[in-house]
Amino acid sequence: MNNRESFNQMVEDVQLVDDHVLLAKLRNGHWSRLDLDFCLGNVDGEFQWGGNNFSETAPSGQPNMVASTVNLSEDIGVVGGELTIDDEVLRNPRRPSM
Repeated sequence: MNNRESFNQMVEDVQLVDDHVLLAKLRNGHWSRLDLDFCLGNVDGEFQWGGNNFSETAPSGQPNMVASTVNLSEDIGVVGGELTIDDEVLRNPRRPSM
């Protein structure tokens, strides 16, 4: 991904909205969103980048707990002031680091 900046370095606050939308305040003061249901899923009981609808399969309807256990900085970055996920991750699904 060109000009990708680190999630950890660019994000100063993060929230999970509506059980699936990652809302992040960037260090420049702007807010950006990423719908995790389009890039994080559950396959055979394990969360996987490149899947979808993770919020529908979160244990006991607790997506906040699940999102807090996934290493968001692993494949989410900031490009042009927007949260993005690497296209390669979407083409080749895999388990995220916990």
